[in-house]
Amino acid sequence: MRFPQTPPKIGTTSKDHNDMRTHKLHLCGTSHPCVEGQLLFRDYLRKDPGRAHLYRQLKASLEKTNQSGMFEYLAKKSPFIEETVKLARASR
Repeated sequence: MRFPQTPPKIGTTSKDHNDMRTHKLHLCGTSHPCVEGQLLFRDYLRKDPGRAHLYRQLKASLEKTNQSGMFEYLAKKSPFIEETVKLARASR
């Protein structure tokens, strides 16, 4: 889940191979404000294979059409993520 600005006290690290990003890890405490939304998103995609497939398609499409880099990619994923979190909350 993305926020307009990175929330406080979050650590990140990444791994590249042959100048290509292969991993990005975000670390934060369990009480961090982004944790609930991220877990809801993850669990909903696990529960709904159709929605997970749509997310994979969206990411693949954005990867091919992205012109401006990571911020564009994240901004265009955000509406899908926000909608999925709302669906997850409604299905509790």
